[in-house]
Amino acid sequence: MVEYPWWQRFKSEDILEGQYRDLLTATGCKGLGLPCLRNLTGQNLALAAQQTYRTAYSGSNPRYGYGDYYYGPSVDNSTILGLPSREFTVGNFTAVC
Repeated sequence: MVEYPWWQRFKSEDILEGQYRDLLTATGCKGLGLPCLRNLTGQNLALAAQQTYRTAYSGSNPRYGYGDYYYGPSVDNSTILGLPSREFTVGNFTAVC
């Protein structure tokens, strides 16, 4: 069974790869990857992210629709180990007081 939190559905691997590819293209980091993205200014990254929204929403095969969140958490088994709803239920969270 796939669980989705009420506020954000998890994107498929194809959509996640498309997000990354579009961000690399919009920043000029295509072929250079994550090290190139890490060297961008916040402003350049924000402008490129805006471009990815336009790219993903337009065209004959949009990756998201009106009212949907395009970016959100992704279970990568490294930083996010499982669905947040399940991880929270079993106590895998940090309490901040």
